[in-house]
Amino acid sequence: MDHAMLNRLGKLLGNVLGGLLILVLSFFGTLKVIDYFSSNRPDAIRARHAAAITTALEKFRAARGSYPFPYSNNPISDLKSALVDPHFLTEIPTDPQFVEPENQYRYVSLNGKAYGLLLNIEPSSGKPGITKCLMGVGTEGTSWWGEPPTCRF
Repeated sequence: MDHAMLNRLGKLLGNVLGGLLILVLSFFGTLKVIDYFSSNRPDAIRARHAAAITTALEKFRAARGSYPFPYSNNPISDLKSALVDPHFLTEIPTDPQFVEPENQYRYVSLNGKAYGLLLNIEPSSGKPGITKCLMGVGTEGTSWWGEPPTCRF
């Protein structure tokens, strides 16, 4: 074999191996995501709750032109009439681990153009306790709840 043929064969082998590596990593990454969302760990349940609430809020906005407002720091249960009664959400979810009202999901929207959800998460350090995280639309720079870290789900 000449040098040019070996180069082409090397490039082809590199492309095939690179493609296989991407395929394997994608497969295992997908399994990890599926495992995270199918788990019964509190954060996995919170992630499913957050996805359901976010979907309901987007349906509300599509139907009404804004997010529910004015709410300045309300438990998500205050949105029952806005989200459950018109069937955007089947029920208001509650934190799977904490029953105290101050540890339930919180909602803020002052003008209907932006909203924030405050949720509990398990500390990434693995230490016992609870940490808060923020997700929503237009939350950056609002200082809602002291701007906790963005939720990782």
